Amino acid sequence: GRVSFEGDDDALFRANLCLRTSDRVYLQMAKYTANDFDDLFDGVYNVEWQDYFKKDSKIVVDKVRTYKSKLNSEHSIQGMVQKAIYKKLGEKWHISTLPESGEKSDIRVYIDENEVLILLDLSGLPLHKRGYRTDGGFAPLRETTAAVMLQMMMWRRKIPLHDPFCGSGTLPIEASLYAFNVAPGFGRRFALENLPIFNKQRAEEIRKQKTKKTSMNFKTALSLSFNNLLTKKGRTILTAFAGSIGIIGIALILSLANGINSFIDKTEEETLSSYPLVIEKE
Repeated sequence: GRVSFEGDDDALFRANLCLRTSDRVYLQMAKYTANDFDDLFDGVYNVEWQDYFKKDSKIVVDKVRTYKSKLNSEHSIQGMVQKAIYKKLGEKWHISTLPESGEKSDIRVYIDENEVLILLDLSGLPLHKRGYRTDGGFAPLRETTAAVMLQMMMWRRKIPLHDPFCGSGTLPIEASLYAFNVAPGFGRRFALENLPIFNKQRAEEIRKQKTKKTSMNFKTALSLSFNNLLTKKGRTILTAFAGSIGIIGIALILSLANGINSFIDKTEEETLSSYPLVIEKE
């Protein structure tokens, strides 16, 4: 699924930096109706692509999806879109062949009931790759999924979080980033940074704004840590008490069972001694 929103130039970088539950951020380049390949070509060609790419960019139509449309050959659509982009750039830059020696830029095409959507990928790697896992084992839970889980469970910063199946620590790490209001994309780069529309100075200002002040100061963090220790102590006492009750209960059950077994054995012995069994030979 996709969620659309409108924003200013800052939103291009801010969305990549701050969104916790999204997988990618795209810039909508065109939206129009295409009943044949001529319509598809013209719609792509009309975009001012020279404003979004550098002359050495390697442009790839990495994914095409169609649904109930006259155009349904994904391979043919991919080729037509790329042809239109390269023709527009060649005419604007007065070159016949693009060098394609620079950074890769991905284009995605969605055609839903003949309505075409041309998207430019601004993220690069999926946003669940936060940048803090430089090495180590595979995380079975995506960071974006962990962020969704925290929101669905309505977890709040001042509530202690206990993850008994910690594994690679995805949930606690995402909770920590959220608790201290740290932008999830603080440790990585984005495909946007390779495009001419990227404003490096403004991006640094936005990044500093997001790292300048957390939602918790040192005093609050210390207080929460102390309270968490107290609650842990209380939970330890309750756990020990519950464990003791369980052990006592099991001991009572075993004692009762042993007492009943002894009573049965004694009764059987007295009955058999009063009424002995005699085996006669025929």
